Amino acid sequence: MPVASINNIISNLRNRHFFILDVIFVFLSPYLAFLIRYDWNFAQVPLGKSLITIMFVSVVTKITIFKLLGLYRRFWKSASIDDLALLILIGIYVGLAQIFIIGILKVFQVGSVAQYPLSFPIIDTIITFIFISVPRFSIRLLQRVEQRLNQTNEGMLNTLIIGAGDAGINTLIELQKAPWLKLHPVGIIDDDPTKKGLRIRGVSVFGGRELLHESVEKYKIARILIAMPSVSGGEIRKIVELAKGTNAEIFTLPGLLEIIDGKVAVDKLRKIQIDDLLRREPIKTELDKIFKLLNGQIILVTGAGGSIGSEICRQIALANPSKLLLLGHGENSIFEIEQELRSKFKNLNNNIIPLIADMRDSARINYLINRYKPKIIFHAAAHKHVPLMETNLVEAITNNVLGIKNILDAATKNNVESLVYISTDKAVDPPNVMGATKRLAELIIKGYYKTSKTRLIAVRFGNVLGSRGSVVHTFKRQILDGGPITVTDPEIERFFMTIPEAVQLVLQAFEMGRGGEIFVLDMGSRIKIVDLAKDMIRLSGNDEYEIGIKFTGLRPGEKMIEELYTNSEIIEETLHNKISSATADYSNISDCMNQIDNLIKLAGDNKEEEARELLFKIVHCVKG
Repeated sequence: MPVASINNIISNLRNRHFFILDVIFVFLSPYLAFLIRYDWNFAQVPLGKSLITIMFVSVVTKITIFKLLGLYRRFWKSASIDDLALLILIGIYVGLAQIFIIGILKVFQVGSVAQYPLSFPIIDTIITFIFISVPRFSIRLLQRVEQRLNQTNEGMLNTLIIGAGDAGINTLIELQKAPWLKLHPVGIIDDDPTKKGLRIRGVSVFGGRELLHESVEKYKIARILIAMPSVSGGEIRKIVELAKGTNAEIFTLPGLLEIIDGKVAVDKLRKIQIDDLLRREPIKTELDKIFKLLNGQIILVTGAGGSIGSEICRQIALANPSKLLLLGHGENSIFEIEQELRSKFKNLNNNIIPLIADMRDSARINYLINRYKPKIIFHAAAHKHVPLMETNLVEAITNNVLGIKNILDAATKNNVESLVYISTDKAVDPPNVMGATKRLAELIIKGYYKTSKTRLIAVRFGNVLGSRGSVVHTFKRQILDGGPITVTDPEIERFFMTIPEAVQLVLQAFEMGRGGEIFVLDMGSRIKIVDLAKDMIRLSGNDEYEIGIKFTGLRPGEKMIEELYTNSEIIEETLHNKISSATADYSNISDCMNQIDNLIKLAGDNKEEEARELLFKIVHCVKG
């Protein structure tokens, strides 16, 4: 009978079938134990009532143990080490039970049991273990045999996996189980010298990454898969450099922070992106504590359709809030995040509520908060483009300043428990309108903290990769257009962080904050924008000289280097090594707060020059 037919029969076995087989096998196992004990000499087997009794007792005892330990609640098509461990545990319990029963019968000299050899229960236990293990694991074995027999490399892309850790092995397994992906794994690269020469599921570990280029050439590798979701961006950059000059395409698993469901799988493989080269060590956050605070709560996210706001929604959804309110001004972006969340989080379908509102409309904001009564607000709504806001000062003030004032007034009036404000490094000593409005929003948080019962927290961080309108999107478009890439200055530097990483730290700050803090996220080292441009050109498969880089000069309001703290701020450590607290002297903040209403009125009357002058006067009025 061909393997495929046998596999088809075996793979259709269910626990009810195994139950019947088990009853038959464990009934016969005592007799087989005697046969083995007496070297298959049938004449020496002590047939009689005692043996029959033992055979029936064996069935009752063993089947009871099987049921109690959950042997019939397993899915044997995907049997694993955990299932093998269960079988071993069952074997131990069966052996102990057999020894106990035979011992009792020997003590009371029941029938001919007194003459049973001491090795009988041990042999019987081994036979039982074989009987319950082999049929169950044969499903996996036959699947693998059929897989190997049917394997053909025709039309397949030779694939090299980087990383022989858990993620690499899981990637290998999934590739072997999914021939329709047309990826044929021929080898693994891993820097661990103890793994060199090992074979994992029939695939060799060639050695360290120094053999990468040679392996690609020797085995005609068409695709390299980096299966190390926890590795830093610097390491990925080194691998990309080593593969330079080959024709192999490089793919990777996303970083752990990007894998929202926590699963590392082949369907998440994608081409190397600029985010991967900037990836840092995975952040350790107290997710249990964070989710406990969010679970079952009504939570409002403003700017929910934006890059940061939408990621906040995704991560909050994991905590299973009772209601998730998505507030934004643009209907398309709110519609998109609503549909995404409904698709990914079926359990929240009836509890995701999209809200369209303008942050400048105080009556509307107050009505929504009063109606839905959120306990927690994440305020991410803001205008953020520096050059654009230089020429649209009125919009910057009314949206970024009046907006935070309106949400704070509504939160205080309606007894919201916590509000987290998303700030930016551009709020530090701002020479531009956008940065000044964000700094003023931080000061407003400080001002309201003194009188509001709401727990108010501000979180400040730098640029996030992939946000709408970011330099990454601009560079991608310019590369597609054939170049050149435009960079304002060869020395300009910025902090960068991935969106999931930033949001996870925002949630950690929310958990840590007691009220009134300005938390600052650890952004790592600054990165030269020109280096970012060169990396993106390289990743696109183009040459720097073909695309070209053009320097255009700093734009209005743009700084050469961004900072995370003002000169007068004191940096204090917190319980989390990636989050610090910026403190300063805010003793005169009340004097400055009194001028905010006048600023908003000037903006509302379109008196731009007067509003600009007053904006910077207020920002510099506070000592902090």
